[in-house]
Amino acid sequence: MDSTILDFVLQSVKPKRLDDAYIAAPPFLTDSRKWTEALDCAERLQCSLPTVVTMDRVPWRSEIPEAIQLRMDERLQRERMILAILDHELDCALFLLIGAGIPVLVVGGMDLGRRFYPDRILRPVSVIRLVVPKEKYFDALRILGRGGYRASDPVTEKSEFSSLSRSEGGPLLELHSTLIPGDTSHFMGVVWNQVVENTLSGLPEHVCVLKNEDCFLYLVRLCVTRYFLQSPVWLNDIHYLIESAAFKQNSDWDQITWSLAHDRAITGAWFVMNFLKQNWGTDVPKEALQSLGHKVGPIAKTMCHAFSQPSSWFQLRPKTMPTLLRSYLLGGSAIRALQSGIARGSSKERTI
Repeated sequence: MDSTILDFVLQSVKPKRLDDAYIAAPPFLTDSRKWTEALDCAERLQCSLPTVVTMDRVPWRSEIPEAIQLRMDERLQRERMILAILDHELDCALFLLIGAGIPVLVVGGMDLGRRFYPDRILRPVSVIRLVVPKEKYFDALRILGRGGYRASDPVTEKSEFSSLSRSEGGPLLELHSTLIPGDTSHFMGVVWNQVVENTLSGLPEHVCVLKNEDCFLYLVRLCVTRYFLQSPVWLNDIHYLIESAAFKQNSDWDQITWSLAHDRAITGAWFVMNFLKQNWGTDVPKEALQSLGHKVGPIAKTMCHAFSQPSSWFQLRPKTMPTLLRSYLLGGSAIRALQSGIARGSSKERTI
């Protein structure tokens, strides 16, 4: 992959103020072939939406080849339609579950885009993620089944997750009984005791979201140590979360560090916080880096330098030694690292 193209895509994805989307024009400004490569790169990294949103706001947009402008306009309109469809699907699912008295936790893009992003269109969403209490999981499946939802795979008594849809090729809804596969009943009980109700605009009462610290832990555990930051969108998720006023004012980094240590995610959290501070312009709290840094060993810190540049991180290929080193660095497993690399090479795999 041309490093110039990758660097430009990553620059276009980085958080910006709504009134200042300026980035320098790329050296391939009038080259349609290079633009096609850039848009394909953004698609592979699951960040084409923030890229085209940025391109829609730059002052040199008129100099982009007309065919590329049309492609970006079509993508932006399609994403707006997808978001509207997912909103409707979320309303339908919540109506069924809340009407049956089942507590519901909204996680992922449908929560993050509403709570932390300055504009929801900056956060791509490909799937609705809902969590219900473990003891209500099969009741929730039955309720959704009566509403027309069908599982794509067989459901067993050990299932913790089901992918559901009301029609073939229709909007996808994931129903979970845990935040991360393998979470214990005790852990989920603690999470449910701390959820926040009705903070998402436009949604019914009694809809729950994770409290800010738990949301940070969830992003680190899922996006950093499980999926190894396949997409720069997850960097934006964590950026907007830790820069929110509520998180800065109320976060307890000693407690967060203890929770990360318990989940063996300290190194991954420390890495991503340094990565955000150095490359994303994130205002990372000093106490966060100090609290996390005391728990990270010198070998892991040395390894961080090899991945400290975004172009180094996002150019990794599956089944390579750097992929395995990245797994070790972030606290994951070699098997998950290989799966992550393979998934990145497939445009069909959507984890956003």
